[in-house]
Amino acid sequence: MSTRTIERDTRIRELLDQLADRMIQDILAALPDVREGHVMTIGPPAYRRLDCDGRALAYVRSRPRRLGVRIEISGLWSVPSRSELQVASAAGVALLCRSYGDIDEAIRCLREVVEATREAEIEKFAEDGESEPAALEEPADWLVPRQVG
Repeated sequence: MSTRTIERDTRIRELLDQLADRMIQDILAALPDVREGHVMTIGPPAYRRLDCDGRALAYVRSRPRRLGVRIEISGLWSVPSRSELQVASAAGVALLCRSYGDIDEAIRCLREVVEATREAEIEKFAEDGESEPAALEEPADWLVPRQVG
């Protein structure tokens, strides 16, 4: 691989990481219930995680070969309506954002996913005779530190 190719690939990765940073900032600003989650891994994480209602909402990663930032929506959530950003995914639904102009559409899709899932959960609990689902606790509320010794 030539030096020029390595420099180009490095620059593409940097630009996509900047796009991902901006996208996550805008998503967090537009969707107040969404926060950036923690990725537990040894070494640098391959993706960033967005959480909502105490569970993973989406995974965000730069895809240099696709020249975009991929947002994979977790299977724990309802599927959004068709979007121009939608790409095939073995795990369910994924969006591929290639420019800053795609951020608003990504936010619209994620908002739709959150709202549709919440509505479906309320309907499910109403069918079961409950008024609405119990509030989800934050992981810090139910994780118990392991005692050594």
